[in-house]
Amino acid sequence: MEEKIIEVRSISKSFGRVNALSDVSFVLERGKILCLLGENGSGKSTLIKIIAGVIKPLRGEIFIFGKDAFKQREIYSKIGFLFHEPLFYGELTLYENLYITSRLFGIKNSFKKIEDLSKEFLINHRLNEKTKNLSRGELQKGGFVRAFLNDPEILILDEPLTGIDEKGKDIIIKKLLDFRNQSNSVIFSTHQKKLAEKLADKILLLSKGKRISFKDKKDFLS
Repeated sequence: MEEKIIEVRSISKSFGRVNALSDVSFVLERGKILCLLGENGSGKSTLIKIIAGVIKPLRGEIFIFGKDAFKQREIYSKIGFLFHEPLFYGELTLYENLYITSRLFGIKNSFKKIEDLSKEFLINHRLNEKTKNLSRGELQKGGFVRAFLNDPEILILDEPLTGIDEKGKDIIIKKLLDFRNQSNSVIFSTHQKKLAEKLADKILLLSKGKRISFKDKKDFLS
């Protein structure tokens, strides 16, 4: 039996009178990539933020590594995040932003790790630039460096290829597939069906906050 890494049970969330999510459930197994697919306003980003522990649901439960995510927050030390908003301090350089993250996680030899990951994501030449001066795609590459700094077992990514050039996209897709092949797991959101086809093992289709289907990719595309 495949190991359940994330189990989402009947998650609902409202913002005022707007129902952002209604009774959404799914399971992600170890060594799998799950795509949250849907149009803008379908609830993808809200679900990502709830799973990441950024906002609380109105109802429902989430278990990560078999632990209650709302009560046992230590599980998040094993997760790397990339949100739709860059979340960098604009007046600091990219390196300074990444170094702050490395200190929070207690990462040893952080300079070499930042340098190596920055080379992988083709952003090492911008490490000494203030992040307010970086393009959207450069910020996204820096976000990937940050997401991998703590050697995560799970990646949670919101619209991960926003602003990325074609060469960068190819590198990131290969990196995520390699990550999956090392028995790690990924959840990512997108409105692009082609990206879901390239990356995902399973696809959760959302529309207006509701789960429309949850299938293996081959079944979804058939």
